[in-house]
Amino acid sequence: MYEIIFNDEKLIKKDLLKISEKLRNNILDKLEELSELGLWKSNIKFLNHYDLCDYRLRVWDFRILFNVDNKNNRIIIFRILHRSKLY
Repeated sequence: MYEIIFNDEKLIKKDLLKISEKLRNNILDKLEELSELGLWKSNIKFLNHYDLCDYRLRVWDFRILFNVDNKNNRIIIFRILHRSKLY
């Protein structure tokens, strides 16, 4: 099991407040699944040419950008953005 850590809590809160409550709850559920299953989820993709982070999790039209610290069993969340603002 991994511990979920937010890199910048203010920024993540700002990202989440822009999302409808139903979808926000869905994203938080997916984060909980991510903490339990780690990288074994099917909607995770390794990002080759992205400087901010190494992985992204797809939840509907939103992307959760994160890194994994296997040594300390942590997942560090950087941003939660709509795909149109990410790419």
